[in-house]
Amino acid sequence: MDPLSSLSVFEPVHLVVVPALVFGTIAFFLIPSLLAGSGARVDALVKAICCYVMKCFALLLMGVSALLGVYNMITDTVVTMPVVYSLVLVFAVGLLIFTHFNRVIATIDAASVAVPRAIFHHGCVVLGTILAVLSGLSLMLMGLLSGSVAGLAMPASMLLLSTIFAVSFSLHATPGRGFVSKQVARKR
Repeated sequence: MDPLSSLSVFEPVHLVVVPALVFGTIAFFLIPSLLAGSGARVDALVKAICCYVMKCFALLLMGVSALLGVYNMITDTVVTMPVVYSLVLVFAVGLLIFTHFNRVIATIDAASVAVPRAIFHHGCVVLGTILAVLSGLSLMLMGLLSGSVAGLAMPASMLLLSTIFAVSFSLHATPGRGFVSKQVARKR
């Protein structure tokens, strides 16, 4: 029996845990947003939080497909066309989700989006930096301890993608530069 065939999204545990995590995440981010006292409307605030949760899901989809693609390029592995099509499909679905919710966020007032946007952007910077440091350490330690380059493809792939991830989000989260500050200035 194939071990992957036993994995199902519709297992009873997933049907309880996934909605609980989604609603818990919304409540977790709603509390500091309401305490900020920026005059944000609750419905717009929840809409912004939901959009950023969906953008995180889209980044996860795009990251998984990009990681596998970069890994296959670094290892010079020839993959079959159905695998390539599936990676492109997963990336495209993630990109469509990300783009759609980015457009929805543009329709929400700035006061309602400010705290969720700050949490999202700075969280992505921290996550990307942690992944880059851990994969860089893994590369160095594997090279020092084993003395060979075998098995360095996954840490190298992670280092490349996490560095791009951290740098791109740090540019957007920096005040005075990037898309975020220009968009907020335009709305005022």
